[in-house]
Amino acid sequence: MTGQELYERLLELELVGTPEFEALSPAKRALYDLVANELCQGGTDPKLRAGLQRQLDIGVRVRERRERLGVTQTQLAKVTGVSATSISNIENGYSRLGPKRAATLAVALGCSGEDLLNVTDG
Repeated sequence: MTGQELYERLLELELVGTPEFEALSPAKRALYDLVANELCQGGTDPKLRAGLQRQLDIGVRVRERRERLGVTQTQLAKVTGVSATSISNIENGYSRLGPKRAATLAVALGCSGEDLLNVTDG
């Protein structure tokens, strides 16, 4: 899911600007705001925009590999020692996936950490 698709989905759900949106953690609200500004409204910081898109792309890559194996987030959490909440946050682009955690997840997902962190499909 691209940042724009994520934001459009939030708008479709009429979440943005609601009490439910305000109840989200500050980090999640900030991410949505950045996505809105940088991906949907033509923000001017290409480095920030690229970083946000990369984070979302990595999350999609993790989710696709997990689903391809038929594994739930909870099952992956038990195998890796990474909490299910952290896995969800990574998959949804809320959390950055660093090299150490990428290596841990990659072993369980049957790929390399570089595969998860690679932003170009090939």
